[in-house]
Amino acid sequence: MKQIFPKSWSSFSPQWRWLIITVLLIGIFFRFYNLDRKAYWFDETFTSLQASGYTVKEIVEQLPKNRPFSVETLKQFQTINSEKNFNDVVRSLAVEDAHHTPLYHILLRIWMQIFGSSVAAVRSFSAVLSLLAFPALYWLCLELFESQFTAWIALALFAVSPFEVLYAQEAREYSLWIVTILLTSATLLRAIRHRTQNSWGLYTFSLTLLLYTHIFSLLVAFGHGMYVAIIERLKWRKNFIYYLLSTGIAVLFFVPWILVIINNKKHIEQSVGWTLKPSNPLGLIKFWLLNLSRLFLDTDLEGGIIDWGFKNTFTEVFRLIVVLVIACLVVYSFYFLWRNSFLKVWTFILILTGSFAVPFVLSDWIIKSQITTVTRYFIPTYLGIQLAVAYLLSTQLSNLSLKSWQQTFYRALFVSILSLGILSCVTNSQATSWWNKSPSRSLYNIEITKIINQAKSPLVISDQTINDLLALSHTLNPEVQLQWITSSKTFPDTSRWLGFTDIYVYRPSGKLKNYLKNQDKMQLKSIYHPEEIRLWKLVSK
Repeated sequence: MKQIFPKSWSSFSPQWRWLIITVLLIGIFFRFYNLDRKAYWFDETFTSLQASGYTVKEIVEQLPKNRPFSVETLKQFQTINSEKNFNDVVRSLAVEDAHHTPLYHILLRIWMQIFGSSVAAVRSFSAVLSLLAFPALYWLCLELFESQFTAWIALALFAVSPFEVLYAQEAREYSLWIVTILLTSATLLRAIRHRTQNSWGLYTFSLTLLLYTHIFSLLVAFGHGMYVAIIERLKWRKNFIYYLLSTGIAVLFFVPWILVIINNKKHIEQSVGWTLKPSNPLGLIKFWLLNLSRLFLDTDLEGGIIDWGFKNTFTEVFRLIVVLVIACLVVYSFYFLWRNSFLKVWTFILILTGSFAVPFVLSDWIIKSQITTVTRYFIPTYLGIQLAVAYLLSTQLSNLSLKSWQQTFYRALFVSILSLGILSCVTNSQATSWWNKSPSRSLYNIEITKIINQAKSPLVISDQTINDLLALSHTLNPEVQLQWITSSKTFPDTSRWLGFTDIYVYRPSGKLKNYLKNQDKMQLKSIYHPEEIRLWKLVSK
């Protein structure tokens, strides 16, 4: 097809240059704006905990028993100190969270040693990592499409994608995973093209980094193998041999962590066992469609609590229409890709997208599990979708043979997608929670801490898991005291509560509530109960 815009950046029209540069700057801005505004939810507290070299077991052992302690006592387990080193970081993951590989946490510890352990500092590491995805994506597009125009269109879409911005501000390994997926894919295509030991050596190195970033990267490596086999027509050629050697070496380097995973199989099953619970197939389809739309539009109009039922309200009907339109755009993008691109292009994108989606979708349909509801696990699939849409838009935007109204349509479509992404980023940046942060718990915790922080000298009692208290510690005032009941058999010594102006009970178990209700001079009063009673207050009878 004829190109309106030559391939070199210097030959782009001023309008396109300014549009792309502006969109990139907007995307960068929103990656760093209001980094500490959203609730630091319990997954992120585990990041701080593990990067600091601690385990939950150590917290349980070291916290004061049956007496109040300060909020800062909990925060110290999420802060870098000289007592812990990099070996402790690896040990923390290996013992309690082996399905998370250690590269991100090791790099984060270095970052925290330089910039501190605050919420903004920890999340800024992910934001900085997300910037590395820009050159990695650009390189991948050049290797795959051989077109700077397509690369810049892809960058613009990626920059203001609400999904990408959301995880750029998440204190988890997903920004690094995006970078390593793009980098490894680009080095693979380069190695296939150059057919040299050095190029395949670079692929080996990047694949090793990828494997140590996320355990599901094994599926990416498998997809790469499928791609090489197809491109080389299943013949024992130089590239196929090099791929097998490179992958074998990378997997060999990864064997130590594979052994860690095997040794901690039971603990991993407990951690992710909820994904094997039965699911509703119709509900899964709605979930997939909604997640698909979040690549381009994510205003989360329910304030963080998503109703997967698509109720018959104006908001839900509008959302459903948008979801279906975006789904049609994605389907057509893949059809267009298949009809108009070379085998090496559409095969690569299709495998990148399907190597994750197909196995887990089949799993959820056959055994009725719900692993596909974990949106962050499907980052490779979403990257493939974004590449397909970028190819459609860049090809049609540069197609001189299109009729005038068709050219206008694709320009309007491109600008609309960018505008929806920017609108989503604006909405997202003002929120205190979002769908990726267990919103029902995060939002309630924010409201609960507002109530507690108003008290002059409050005490918070709870027998919930330490995870919840770790998350609360980031929004409670420093003067707030906590008392954690580690066992239903060990009830609190009420004589230690003298001197506190307000005594709150956070999400107590039935046994703890019954114990407190039986106190002679005190009674429990519900304070905050949006769905279930989550915060009580002890008051005089």
